[in-house]
Amino acid sequence: LTSIFRKITASLDQEHEERQNQKLLEQYYQQSLPLLQENFFTSLVQGHIPQEEIRKYCVSYQISLPGPYYAVAIFHTSSSVLPQGMQYILLVMSVRRLAEEKVSERWQPHFFSFLNNLCMIVSLNSEEEIRDLTDELDRFCRLAKSALKATVTCGIGHPCSTLAEMPESYSGARQAVSYRVIYG
Repeated sequence: LTSIFRKITASLDQEHEERQNQKLLEQYYQQSLPLLQENFFTSLVQGHIPQEEIRKYCVSYQISLPGPYYAVAIFHTSSSVLPQGMQYILLVMSVRRLAEEKVSERWQPHFFSFLNNLCMIVSLNSEEEIRDLTDELDRFCRLAKSALKATVTCGIGHPCSTLAEMPESYSGARQAVSYRVIYG
């Protein structure tokens, strides 16, 4: 009888430990989610995710990208014109925080850092909304200049109708930033 109790107790202890491990794994997953999402976005704009797996990752990483159109915007913060006593990385982080606070939820923005730039993926209801987004990001650049003394250039890629086309939108955003830096 005591051996049966020991087996039952051991079995219950093992189940309890497994449930605790499950809770710890879920907590770790939730803590890791922002990093997983950032890695997903950088892989997406680089074209490293097969089209048939994109939605699976969106579900796994709790990312909502409803579309039906999408675009990438890049916020480039100039390192040549820094406010007095400000380190560049701190300025970039300040720009990100301001963007997360001030860019309209209308776009359902997702922010991530990539190659020393702040990037944003947005959902659009129509391709024509890109004009409104352009106007808003132009206002944001002026706000960053007045509020943070940061010189920010935004480039926006062409709207696309599938997430698999994000590398083309990202490339367009990079070109737009490059042209604006050259032409002012």
